[in-house]
Amino acid sequence: MVLIAGCSDGRDSTVLVREPQANRRELLQSLHTARDYFALREILDEYIPDSSETLFFQAAVYQAFNKPNQSNYAIDRALVGLDEFDPLLARLLELRLANFVHLHDYPSVLEVAERLVELPAGTSASIDLKSVRDISLISKHLAGFAPQEALVHDSSLIELQQSHIPLQIEGHHRSYAFDTGANYSVLMRSEAEALGLSVINVGLSVDTSTDLTVTADLAIAGRLSIGSIDYRNVAFLVFPDEALTFPGGFQIHGLIGFPVIEAMGEVRFHRSGLLEVPLESATDARNTLALVGLDPVILVGYKDSEFICRLDTGANSTTFYEPFFRRFQSMIVREGTPSVARTGGVGGVREFSAYRLSDVELELGGRVASLENVDVYPTSIVEREEENYLYCNVGRDILSQFDEYRINFRTMSFSLR
Repeated sequence: MVLIAGCSDGRDSTVLVREPQANRRELLQSLHTARDYFALREILDEYIPDSSETLFFQAAVYQAFNKPNQSNYAIDRALVGLDEFDPLLARLLELRLANFVHLHDYPSVLEVAERLVELPAGTSASIDLKSVRDISLISKHLAGFAPQEALVHDSSLIELQQSHIPLQIEGHHRSYAFDTGANYSVLMRSEAEALGLSVINVGLSVDTSTDLTVTADLAIAGRLSIGSIDYRNVAFLVFPDEALTFPGGFQIHGLIGFPVIEAMGEVRFHRSGLLEVPLESATDARNTLALVGLDPVILVGYKDSEFICRLDTGANSTTFYEPFFRRFQSMIVREGTPSVARTGGVGGVREFSAYRLSDVELELGGRVASLENVDVYPTSIVEREEENYLYCNVGRDILSQFDEYRINFRTMSFSLR
């Protein structure tokens, strides 16, 4: 059997060597914990999964590369023979839950969520049950609606204005933020009411970046058009106006998130400010983009190392997180300057202690990009250690350095040109 421990280009990644079964299992788990589905896929390609555990990793890889139906098939095979007290059962059901969310199959989401919360406490210790309950609450209200549909009539060339995209929603012309880093599309309550949408009282408690808890509701837009794409039954989280109002009076009236963007198939951002959505997606078969839940992630190279970062078209600037600080701590403390970083999101603006690096050179999407005065957070900003895997959040300060960048959700590829 083959394992990874280093790369031909000298990067600190993995090299294929023969190791005992126990070591193979340990490596598979470590790559899954790090969300490095690129390396995990390479290992799994070397053999046929031969146990429920290896089928779990195969299902995780299928999910990461946007193949939810194939992931569910691998889960079905892995579930054979497992009892309610096997810890692997909860992990498999968690994967299945995410697949059904991605497929907009809300009745199935409810079924899986109910089974998850009823598992014996000891077997579900690795699962974020609050997240499961939140997904269940949303799905309970969405199950009565037809799932989102998208019809691409022709190629589109759309002019973005400060990362906002023009659209029509229920016959109204609007311009909303366009954000691949947002798991859901979002509306202010006053905006939902102005559009004539019925707000469904859900009472979803959402933890924000400012440590406040905000209550969100739901609204369904029956008709939404972007360029030559017509959508039906688009779900929006609806937040109180004050949660989307920032110092200086800036407001986010609406935001188009991942479920709408992913349905476009492929998006091409041009430096001129144009967004192109081709009728036929490119056929690039390289998987250089993966999904963690509904977060698009890519491999980023720095100083002979590679790590996982979120691709966030809604972020003005790139930020580095605690795993990056931990890996390069001595260099960061020696060369960085202590600073205070500010980040905005639902609930307002939050400040973090940080180190500021004067210049950083990164490799991503087949190109090299340079950054100046970039912030590094020395402490984790997530509650659960299992979620502390991102090394950075790639924003528009990198992406705007190139004439074009492409995100293809069919071939799961990302490239800079």
